[in-house]
Amino acid sequence: MKNTLHYLLPQNDAGTLSALWPRWSRLLTYWQERLRSAAVTAEPEVSFRGIVTDGNGLPVPFARIEFGNARYYTIANAAGQYVLHVPRPYCSEACYLTAFGQGLRPQTIQVQADGPTVETRFLLEASIPAKVVPMRNGGLPTHRE
Repeated sequence: MKNTLHYLLPQNDAGTLSALWPRWSRLLTYWQERLRSAAVTAEPEVSFRGIVTDGNGLPVPFARIEFGNARYYTIANAAGQYVLHVPRPYCSEACYLTAFGQGLRPQTIQVQADGPTVETRFLLEASIPAKVVPMRNGGLPTHRE
Protein backbone atom coordinates (compact mmCIF):
# COMPACT_ATOMS: atom_id res chain seq x y z
CA MET A 1 0.00 0.00 0.00
CA LYS A 2 1.37 3.37 -0.97
CA ASN A 3 1.75 6.20 1.50
CA THR A 4 -1.13 8.47 0.49
CA LEU A 5 0.05 11.24 2.79
CA HIS A 6 3.22 11.52 0.72
CA TYR A 7 1.16 12.36 -2.37
CA LEU A 8 -1.04 14.87 -0.56
CA LEU A 9 1.76 17.03 0.82
CA PRO A 10 3.47 19.57 -1.47
CA GLN A 11 6.98 18.62 -2.54
CA ASN A 12 8.68 22.04 -2.98
CA ASP A 13 6.20 23.01 -5.64
CA ALA A 14 4.76 26.51 -5.34
CA GLY A 15 1.85 25.59 -7.61
CA THR A 16 0.82 22.70 -5.39
CA LEU A 17 1.20 24.87 -2.30
CA SER A 18 -1.08 27.59 -3.64
CA ALA A 19 -3.63 25.05 -4.88
CA LEU A 20 -3.90 23.26 -1.54
CA TRP A 21 -3.55 26.26 0.78
CA PRO A 22 -4.47 29.58 -0.90
CA ARG A 23 -4.26 31.51 2.39
CA TRP A 24 -0.76 30.13 2.99
CA SER A 25 0.28 31.18 -0.49
CA ARG A 26 -0.98 34.74 0.06
CA LEU A 27 0.81 34.91 3.40
CA LEU A 28 4.04 33.63 1.87
CA THR A 29 3.82 36.18 -0.96
CA TYR A 30 3.15 38.97 1.53
CA TRP A 31 6.25 38.17 3.59
CA GLN A 32 8.44 37.72 0.51
CA GLU A 33 7.47 41.21 -0.66
CA ARG A 34 8.06 42.66 2.81
CA LEU A 35 11.53 41.09 3.01
CA ARG A 36 12.45 42.30 -0.48
CA SER A 37 11.41 45.87 0.34
CA ALA A 38 13.25 45.76 3.67
CA ALA A 39 16.43 44.57 1.96
CA VAL A 40 16.25 47.38 -0.57
CA THR A 41 15.48 50.14 1.96
CA ALA A 42 17.73 48.94 4.77
CA GLU A 43 19.57 51.78 6.46
CA PRO A 44 23.32 51.64 6.90
CA GLU A 45 24.27 50.62 10.39
CA VAL A 46 27.12 50.85 12.85
CA SER A 47 28.35 47.69 14.57
CA PHE A 48 29.65 48.11 18.11
CA ARG A 49 31.67 45.10 19.14
CA GLY A 50 33.93 44.28 22.04
CA ILE A 51 34.26 42.50 25.34
CA VAL A 52 33.02 43.08 28.88
CA THR A 53 35.48 42.22 31.68
CA ASP A 54 35.50 42.60 35.45
CA GLY A 55 38.16 44.14 37.71
CA ASN A 56 40.25 40.96 37.56
CA GLY A 57 40.29 40.93 33.76
CA LEU A 58 37.91 37.97 33.56
CA PRO A 59 35.06 38.09 31.02
CA VAL A 60 31.59 38.93 32.33
CA PRO A 61 29.23 36.35 30.84
CA PHE A 62 25.78 37.45 29.66
CA ALA A 63 26.29 41.15 30.40
CA ARG A 64 23.69 43.51 28.92
CA ILE A 65 25.00 46.29 26.63
CA GLU A 66 22.59 49.14 25.89
CA PHE A 67 22.80 51.93 23.34
CA GLY A 68 21.92 55.17 25.14
CA ASN A 69 20.34 57.24 22.37
CA ALA A 70 17.69 54.66 21.37
CA ARG A 71 16.20 51.38 22.51
CA TYR A 72 18.87 49.03 21.22
CA TYR A 73 20.60 46.44 23.36
CA THR A 74 22.33 43.09 23.18
CA ILE A 75 23.48 40.37 25.57
CA ALA A 76 27.11 39.27 25.65
CA ASN A 77 27.93 35.60 25.18
CA ALA A 78 29.52 33.36 27.82
CA ALA A 79 32.97 34.75 26.93
CA GLY A 80 31.81 38.35 27.50
CA GLN A 81 31.93 39.24 23.79
CA TYR A 82 29.15 41.16 22.10
CA VAL A 83 28.05 42.77 18.84
CA LEU A 84 25.40 45.50 18.75
CA HIS A 85 24.00 46.79 15.44
CA VAL A 86 22.49 50.30 15.47
CA PRO A 87 21.14 52.27 12.47
CA ARG A 88 23.58 55.03 11.50
CA PRO A 89 21.08 57.93 11.92
CA TYR A 90 21.05 57.26 15.68
CA CYS A 91 24.85 57.63 15.76
CA SER A 92 25.08 61.09 14.20
CA GLU A 93 25.86 62.72 17.58
CA ALA A 94 27.69 61.41 20.61
CA CYS A 95 26.88 57.76 21.24
CA TYR A 96 26.75 56.28 24.72
CA LEU A 97 26.99 52.58 25.50
CA THR A 98 26.27 51.18 28.96
CA ALA A 99 27.21 47.70 30.17
CA PHE A 100 25.45 45.95 33.04
CA GLY A 101 26.71 42.83 34.78
CA GLN A 102 25.19 40.94 37.67
CA GLY A 103 26.75 42.09 40.94
CA LEU A 104 28.88 44.70 39.11
CA ARG A 105 28.62 48.47 38.82
CA PRO A 106 27.34 49.60 35.38
CA GLN A 107 29.77 51.49 33.16
CA THR A 108 28.83 54.07 30.52
CA ILE A 109 31.27 55.06 27.79
CA GLN A 110 31.05 57.63 25.02
CA VAL A 111 32.04 56.42 21.58
CA GLN A 112 32.39 58.11 18.20
CA ALA A 113 30.94 56.16 15.27
CA ASP A 114 33.45 57.09 12.56
CA GLY A 115 33.31 53.87 10.57
CA PRO A 116 31.04 50.88 10.06
CA THR A 117 32.58 49.05 13.04
CA VAL A 118 33.53 50.47 16.43
CA GLU A 119 35.64 48.42 18.86
CA THR A 120 34.87 48.96 22.56
CA ARG A 121 35.94 47.48 25.88
CA PHE A 122 34.11 47.63 29.19
CA LEU A 123 35.72 47.17 32.60
CA LEU A 124 33.05 46.64 35.26
CA GLU A 125 34.04 47.14 38.88
CA ALA A 126 32.53 45.27 41.82
CA SER A 127 29.55 46.99 43.40
CA ILE A 128 29.23 47.77 47.09
CA PRO A 129 28.17 44.58 48.87
CA ALA A 130 24.76 44.55 50.51
CA LYS A 131 24.60 44.92 54.28
CA VAL A 132 23.26 41.86 56.09
CA VAL A 133 20.86 42.76 58.91
CA PRO A 134 19.95 40.01 61.38
CA MET A 135 16.19 39.47 61.75
CA ARG A 136 14.01 38.43 64.69
CA ASN A 137 11.27 35.84 64.47
CA GLY A 138 8.72 38.41 63.28
CA GLY A 139 10.96 39.59 60.44
CA LEU A 140 11.97 42.86 62.10
CA PRO A 141 15.60 44.00 62.50
CA THR A 142 17.19 43.12 65.84
CA HIS A 143 18.70 46.59 66.28
CA ARG A 144 18.15 50.14 65.18
CA GLU A 145 20.69 52.39 63.59
